[in-house]
Parts: sequence; structure tokens; C-alpha cells
Amino acid sequence: MLRFLSVMAVLAVSIGAAHAEDVGLTVQSAEIGVDINGQPSVHVALDAPSAERFAQFTTSRVGSQIFAYVADRLILAPVLQSPITDGHLQISGGGEFDFETAKMLAEYLEDDGGLSVSDEER
Repeated sequence: MLRFLSVMAVLAVSIGAAHAEDVGLTVQSAEIGVDINGQPSVHVALDAPSAERFAQFTTSRVGSQIFAYVADRLILAPVLQSPITDGHLQISGGGEFDFETAKMLAEYLEDDGGLSVSDEER
């Protein structure tokens, strides 16, 4: 089951930790798709070690805002509704996140394979 990260989900104030934690993740695959609302999305699968790190990271931050970066560029800042423990996530949004943007993001993630998350905005 995919858990959903949405650019539109920035609704709560971040609960700050004593020290920022950054987690580097390796993307195993990234494919264009649609979310439950029929909007463009990127379905991302993490490699096993990254899936484990991401599960630990998200489990301790339910209800908190996290920040996801690609090439040091903030791509989304959702509030976690539940832990993401299976290594699969979906990046979706609204407004300017169209199919062309989803395609570019999926290609970048496929080519570079890098995604990082933090509990504080950089």
C-alpha cells in the first residue's frame, strides 16, 4: 500500500527536534502515475537499506512536518499522517505539479537516485 506525501499537506507547524536529522535515501525506481484524485504523481520505491532508515525516520515523526529534497532543492514538505514502513511512497501535489513536472522528477530520481529528508527546513 502506498502512503501519500502531498505538496498540499503543509498544514501544521513543525515540531522541532533538538538537532536536525537528515536522512539520505537511495531510490530504486521512480515511475509516473496518478494519485487517488487523478492528479499526476511519482511512485517511488526505495532500496532496502533506505526503506529501513525511512521507516525509522517516519515512525518517530507522525504528526510532524518533514522536508524532502532532491539535489538540495526542497520538493515537498508534508505533515506525516502515518509512518511509511514499506519503502514505497507517492509524491503528488497540485498547482504547478503537472505531468511534465512529474516526468522530470521521475527521470531525475531514476538517473540520480538521490532523495533526502530532514525534520528541519534547510
